Amino acid sequence: MNAVWIDSDMGFDDLAAVLTVQHTPGWSIEGLSLVAGNAPLDVVIDNALRAAACFDWRMPIHAGRDGPRIDQLVWMGGSAGAGNVTAAALVAPATMQFRPAHVAAECKGEHTRGMTVVEWRVRTRAAANALVTDVGDPAGVRRVVLDALARAA
Repeated sequence: MNAVWIDSDMGFDDLAAVLTVQHTPGWSIEGLSLVAGNAPLDVVIDNALRAAACFDWRMPIHAGRDGPRIDQLVWMGGSAGAGNVTAAALVAPATMQFRPAHVAAECKGEHTRGMTVVEWRVRTRAAANALVTDVGDPAGVRRVVLDALARAA
């Protein structure tokens, strides 16, 4: 059994991610930690507790920080909806194409409006610090997520 801990701001994409992992054979969720993200922490907690009641979640759920540790809270533009793709990459990596890239969160708005920046083309010559994925098989990802959601129903 593969076990994961999920850190989430409990948006719709994260709900799909939790359900995808939870209802994929061979995977279990050891816990869920909640952080402020696209919504304030009190809304995130409410979303998670409502989902837990609706889907009979048994994993421990912990509230985290209500803001960032270092800088102001910024919306990570362009990343909404990524949770379900992340879950598919975890439980069905054959549906993805991975490649090394440099990833940074630009919080101060010096170069962007405050978003996650992935350097696909080495412009700054920064060393790769993550494996980033393109959806290699969109139909396969859709099938993985929808199959898991059907098992959750």
